[in-house]
Amino acid sequence: KFLFFNASRLPNSHIKKWILNESAKQFVSRSPEAVDTKQLLYVQQREFAATTPADNSVSVLGSDDATTCHLVVLRHTGSGATCLAHCDGSSTCTEVPLIVSAVTSRSAPAKEGRLELHLVGGFDDDRRTSHSLSLSILAAFQKQTEEIHLETCCITDMNDVIKDGIHRPVVYGIGAVQHLHLFLISPSQCDGHCSTDVMCLLSECKTLNLKK
Repeated sequence: KFLFFNASRLPNSHIKKWILNESAKQFVSRSPEAVDTKQLLYVQQREFAATTPADNSVSVLGSDDATTCHLVVLRHTGSGATCLAHCDGSSTCTEVPLIVSAVTSRSAPAKEGRLELHLVGGFDDDRRTSHSLSLSILAAFQKQTEEIHLETCCITDMNDVIKDGIHRPVVYGIGAVQHLHLFLISPSQCDGHCSTDVMCLLSECKTLNLKK
């Protein structure tokens, strides 16, 4: 079951889209934040990582270099279990159940809370690759049996800006902390070195490759 955050009970699809657009505008207007790379787990393309508040080594999950790719964050508000994935459309229907399982398996059944979804990435590209990926990710989450609330939807045309006559993404990278303060990540924070320096910090946090 898939719900549109605060607009989930509104029957008018135009109202839902307006609320999502306004939420996306607020998100892209934020300034990038610096993070401590010693506590950052970098997620590369076709990978995802899941962590819980019990992890003392990793406090931030982050990824960048997303153009047509989409960054997906799923969190259980009760347990604090959080997963970040960098999806490129290679196998969306397989990836989404893995993302959901990574969070639900780390959330005790007795914990109250809900699953909240945050989608960022893509732009209005000529080949409409981003549009296709946006629709496939939304469709894949729609098929899940769990009730999932869409909290942030900053994708494709909602993440697009025109510079010098060329369409570009506004946001290329994000970070998520366990209490889910979702923020824009500065490109210099994840410029290559993060993936090698931080990957060795795994404890409760698990990184999985989404490649076939």
